Amino acid sequence: GISAAEIRVTMTDAGAVVYQTTIAMQDETIVSDGLSYYVAPITELSEFVLTDLPPYAAAQITLEASRRGGQVSVGQFLLGPVWSLGRPVIGGTGFQGVDFSYVKQDDYGDLTTVRRAATRLSTFETCLPNAQLLGFDARMRSLRGGTAAVWIGSADPRKAAINYGFYRSYRAAYQTDAWSLISIEVQGIV
Repeated sequence: GISAAEIRVTMTDAGAVVYQTTIAMQDETIVSDGLSYYVAPITELSEFVLTDLPPYAAAQITLEASRRGGQVSVGQFLLGPVWSLGRPVIGGTGFQGVDFSYVKQDDYGDLTTVRRAATRLSTFETCLPNAQLLGFDARMRSLRGGTAAVWIGSADPRKAAINYGFYRSYRAAYQTDAWSLISIEVQGIV
């Protein structure tokens, strides 16, 4: 994850800036009036995606993380091609938390808590033309064996519909002669 107030991404090609954007890494939707501006807690965002980088083969990408008067950290920065897997279905997309911690109780009722990592288990649903199902299956099979990828149900990080992980399963259900409903389950990498 990312711990910064602001991220600036700059792409240059042959010394010329071809892309530049700044991402505010805080959720300000809770601020609704003057009082909440001063007293509402700041919710930091820990991830973002950009899907509009121009296709330059020899470009240089610079990532600047900043925070006024504080420390910043960037856990990972991933770059790669974007593959569309159909039209997202908002009603079926969601997530749940998976906690690998456990609580052990001995014969006298004393508890020992072992705190371990937690991750996000996401379900993405999309509609795909039936004519593209074989290609979809081939693309998914290329990611088998725990191959990590970034899965994007929505580019809005506040929806928690971005997950860096591997797919656990996928399913296609024929809906009409032309369309199928695809369901993909993705486990985040701890």
